[in-house]
Amino acid sequence: ALFKAGDALYANNQFQLAAENYEKLMTDYPRSSLLPNAFFQLGMSLMRRNEPLKAEEKFADLLAKYPEGPLADEARLRIAEVRQLQGHWTEALQDFDRVLAVSSNSPLQGQALLGRGRVLYNLFRFQEARGDFEQVLRDATNSPLVEQAFYMRGLCDYGMGKDKEAVAI
Repeated sequence: ALFKAGDALYANNQFQLAAENYEKLMTDYPRSSLLPNAFFQLGMSLMRRNEPLKAEEKFADLLAKYPEGPLADEARLRIAEVRQLQGHWTEALQDFDRVLAVSSNSPLQGQALLGRGRVLYNLFRFQEARGDFEQVLRDATNSPLVEQAFYMRGLCDYGMGKDKEAVAI
């Protein structure tokens, strides 16, 4: 019930209350099978509350306690995204590479490619970034990531001085 209530609060953008529910579940029921999910959702709640360091800590806790669990790859992806949001480009790039190396989940692969491409773009490595966006376009058809990858591909062309191609995209 605590977990479901937390999810309902999260869906209603009440991230503080959601976090409190997940924390209560973790404290009161330390042997619950929902613990990995509670760690993950707590991290997501903290991200949405703009507390990236606390969110990163919860995702790292999840990985430490459940390194082979079903949410491990997604926790790695969220850590990369937190570091990207903070402008920690080198660490984010390494984290996205780690996700791409270990994840067999194609939606996570697309998100990691898009994230890595954005980091490369911010590092002015436009050709490499464009390659990631192209791969998203090839592999993630019918995904909401396609529109973002398409747009970022145009920005890469612009960054490389290919104004005509960028305008066409």
